[in-house]
Amino acid sequence: MNLRNKLVLIVIAGIIVLSSCVTQKKCLQRFPPSIIVKDSIVYKDSIVYKDTIIPVYIPGDVQIDSISIPCSDLPANFVSDTLTLKTDFAIAQAWVEKNRIKVKLIQPDTTLQVRLNNAIKEAYHWKSEYEKITEKPQPIIEKYIPGVYKVTFWLWIGVIITVVGYVGFRLFILKK
Repeated sequence: MNLRNKLVLIVIAGIIVLSSCVTQKKCLQRFPPSIIVKDSIVYKDSIVYKDTIIPVYIPGDVQIDSISIPCSDLPANFVSDTLTLKTDFAIAQAWVEKNRIKVKLIQPDTTLQVRLNNAIKEAYHWKSEYEKITEKPQPIIEKYIPGVYKVTFWLWIGVIITVVGYVGFRLFILKK
């Protein structure tokens, strides 16, 4: 192989190596990444037990009863004072009338509040709306390179190519 052919081969290889460097920005412009799209439908089922208070209606009632007392000391038409006892749910009255003890029990109309634990079972079923999730690549932050640095970089590339060419020329061509 001729020395001139070797020099041409080295120069072509150097040009290929230097031109193959591509920045990430240029690569993303030429070959943009694909955007991944995911579709999902989400279902959520839940059963909730709740405590509740149920009103229980109790109708009112009145009961009167009496019993004879053998008592000779009392006059035949004797009537005593009435003894009355009251609670939240009933009223009791007692008195003596004509040798008899009479008792009256009054139960007014009442509504009781009864608490039942876990009485109401509520089932919830939610279907979320159609979600379209798009994943995008992270944005690339472009760094600013001053123009002076760009010019200096290309000047150094020129100097390196000149030195390599000069050394190659001295080694291969002038050595004959």
